[in-house]
Amino acid sequence: TIVKGTSFNIQTYQKLDENIISVRSGIVEIRNGKKNLGIYTKNKQLVYNARKERYQSKDINWEDATAWMEHRLVLKNATLEEFKIRMLQRYGITVQTPDNSLENILINASFKKESTLSDVLEIIHSLYGINYTIDKENSIAILSN
Repeated sequence: TIVKGTSFNIQTYQKLDENIISVRSGIVEIRNGKKNLGIYTKNKQLVYNARKERYQSKDINWEDATAWMEHRLVLKNATLEEFKIRMLQRYGITVQTPDNSLENILINASFKKESTLSDVLEIIHSLYGINYTIDKENSIAILSN
């Protein structure tokens, strides 16, 4: 990443093999070694899959990309794996799924910083029909169809 008078956010989850660069202001030039992946400006984002060595450019709202700074939870086409990571980060709870029935789901939702774990799980239940139970002693949420 070459910075040219800008502010931006880099999000990387090793488990997801993704690096996401979202530009708030200015210009960011992004390279993979000597290969130029593009020059990005405000409200532009690059999603790079390290395992597949593929990338995708997107138009975004930079406020969603930096929601973590305001303790908001924003999920945009989040896979189940990303949802698990974000729930552990935000609420300190491990999410488990007993089978692979939810593997192909993509979650789109946005939550205020005041949202509780129960609020999030209830909305996910309402939107996607995903049932859940919470074992508060072990800090585990179990999701199922």
